Amino acid sequence: VPEYIKGFQKLLSKQKKKMIKKPLERESISTTPKCFLEKAKDKRKKVTGQNSKKKVALEDKN
Repeated sequence: VPEYIKGFQKLLSKQKKKMIKKPLERESISTTPKCFLEKAKDKRKKVTGQNSKKKVALEDKN
């Protein structure tokens, strides 16, 4: 057992029971490269910006 783990405090019995019932939530592991995710995010921002401009233009016409 690594030394840093030995320094951890022991869990109380209530905490152990709680962990058994509902384990910690962890982030999902993404297999998509970060550059692709950033490009998709930029595209979504552009589309939402265009939609809001269209809505404003439609409201002005009415």
